[in-house]
Amino acid sequence: MDTSDSRIAEGEALDSSTIPEHLDLNLAPAELRVPKASDVLANALRRQILSGELPEGYALPVERLLAAESGLSRTAVREALRILEIEGLVYTKAGRAGGSFIRRPDAQSVERTLAVFMAARQVKFRSLLELREALEPAGAELAAIYRTEEDLDVLRTTNRHMEDCFDDVNKFLLCNVDWHVAVVRASGNELMHAIIVSLSKAIHRGTDIKDFNSERIRELALAAHRNVIAAIENKDAAAARRAMDRHVHSYRVEVESGAVPDEVSLDGGMISDE
Repeated sequence: MDTSDSRIAEGEALDSSTIPEHLDLNLAPAELRVPKASDVLANALRRQILSGELPEGYALPVERLLAAESGLSRTAVREALRILEIEGLVYTKAGRAGGSFIRRPDAQSVERTLAVFMAARQVKFRSLLELREALEPAGAELAAIYRTEEDLDVLRTTNRHMEDCFDDVNKFLLCNVDWHVAVVRASGNELMHAIIVSLSKAIHRGTDIKDFNSERIRELALAAHRNVIAAIENKDAAAARRAMDRHVHSYRVEVESGAVPDEVSLDGGMISDE
C-alpha cells in the first residue's frame, strides 16, 4: 500500500490534490441534501423525550419562544411539533392553559403504529391469529415466573366476572379481553403487553360473528382460563405455556372453521380477542 492509500485507511483527512485518480466518489446530488430544519428540531426533541430529559406532561415553550431559542422559523417549529404529535410524543391542548405537552410512548402508541401497518399492508387475518398463538403462550409462561399475588387476584376476579355475566355475551367478551391482557401484563414484559392489547382489538373486529360465541365456546374459554390460572398460581411455567397454547390454538381452529374475513378489519368495534 502506498503512502496515500495508508493515510486513507487510517482515516487521515486528505485534500483534493491527494485523492488518487482511480477513486470515483460518484456522489449524486440527492446524497448531499441538507436536512430540513423541522426534521433537525424534531430529532433533537425526540431524543430528549425518549431519554427522559423531557418528562411526561412537560410543557414545551410556546411556538414563538421555541423559534427564538432554536433560531428557526415559526413555520419550521410548527412542522416539527406536528411530526412529534403524529408520532404520539407530543399532544396539544387548546385554551388559556393550553400548549404543547410531552407524552411518553405507551400501548396506544404501539396500537396506532400496528393499525397503520396492518391497514397499509392489508395484513391477512390468519397472520394475526398466528402471531397471537406465538405470543400468548410465552406471556403465560413468563407470568408463571414473575406474577405477583396482585396479578393472581386480578386473573381470578376477572374470570369470576366472566362467569357472572355468562349470559350477557357483550359483557362476557369485554371481561374476556381483560383477562387475556391481564395474563400478559403479569409477565412483566411491557412490549408484549402493548402488542397483545393492540392485537386484541383487531382480532375482535374480525371475529364479532353472529352466533360464533356460543355457550359451548364460552364454557370452553372459562375452563381453559381456570387451567392457565392454576399453572400460573403454582409457578409452573411449562404447564402455563401448554395450557395457554391449547387455549389459543383451539380458538384459532374454531375461528378458521367459520366465515372469518381474509384481511384484518380496523373499523370501530368492541374490544375482545376470544
